[in-house]
Amino acid sequence: MLAEISENKEMKSVIQSILRSIREGGSFSDSLQKHPKVFSKLYVNMIRAGEVGGVLDVVLDKLNEFLESSKELKEHVFSAMIYPTILLATGGISIIILLLYVLPKFSTIFAEMGTSLPLPTQALIKFSNIMQSYWWILLLSAVSGWLAF
Repeated sequence: MLAEISENKEMKSVIQSILRSIREGGSFSDSLQKHPKVFSKLYVNMIRAGEVGGVLDVVLDKLNEFLESSKELKEHVFSAMIYPTILLATGGISIIILLLYVLPKFSTIFAEMGTSLPLPTQALIKFSNIMQSYWWILLLSAVSGWLAF
């Protein structure tokens, strides 16, 4: 029945392979073990224990609960990480815009005034100038870091 209602071609072929293996006399767990990309070792070993113990229905119910709770946890973590990711991205973009466009305009105003600036302000202006000159290195570093992550 699963092979007939499955819309995914790969899953359909996996199900048909499992069915064929069972019809040839193999156990359910051995049939699942032939597809390690689809069924984890935990899943296969739990089913093997259920077959040996004669409680396959209980094991399948527990595996179903485990998979559902695992899926819910993944969804919860993903949804919890969306907000900090958006904040981090918008904050980073804001800082880059300030350093590349806003601060240079203020530095020309400060230079025209002829007053000496405090050391932290001078360092920030120097960092802004470095970012304007070597933006491509910073972009390359950010992309490389992202890919490495």
